[in-house]
Amino acid sequence: MNAWEAKAAEKRRALIDFDLEITEIDEIEVLAQRLACGKYSSVQVTEAFYKRATIAHQLVNWLAEIFFDRALQR
Repeated sequence: MNAWEAKAAEKRRALIDFDLEITEIDEIEVLAQRLACGKYSSVQVTEAFYKRATIAHQLVNWLAEIFFDRALQR
């Protein structure tokens, strides 16, 4: 494991299992179904993805604008 991979693994540990469960869903239909049946709330899904985006940004500085607060207001 190189230094970048080690740093990424360290950052990923900051996510709780619930965040990983949500953000590792590969099919949008599955996520939509879980939202529809109430397994996840829209706030939980938004928070999980913004946590994951924050970690990615810390690693590669890819976000031009950050509007997490606006996403939660919706």
